[in-house]
Amino acid sequence: MSYDIAVFATETVDDDGFEAWFEEQAEWGEDHDYTDPAVTSVALRTFYDALAQEFPPMNGPDADEDVDDPRLADYSIGRELLYVAFGWSQARAAQAACLRIAATTGVAVGLVSDDGRIVRPGDTPEPVGS
Repeated sequence: MSYDIAVFATETVDDDGFEAWFEEQAEWGEDHDYTDPAVTSVALRTFYDALAQEFPPMNGPDADEDVDDPRLADYSIGRELLYVAFGWSQARAAQAACLRIAATTGVAVGLVSDDGRIVRPGDTPEPVGS
């Protein structure tokens, strides 16, 4: 099991439609490599570039060679979704980093492994799972 977070552009889906949209996205039916950040939107790529500095990818073109690094994250990258799986030991730091980076890049964050809440730009969330 992993600690998972979904990141998406705010205009992609509203909160009420998120669950159905996410289930469709999680079928991974797009015709590209899901480890390649080049396939995603500018906003999600900006988020990815910042997050990958703190939580290096374990797969794909930017993969970190230090396989023992506990910060390694498994990125699944779609055109409209960035889904990131972290080790549970990194959950608190990962959540904080995602919320901080999202606030500066203008994307929304779905706290999938917590309470499923969606945090959008301008929200001031209380950390969950504290």
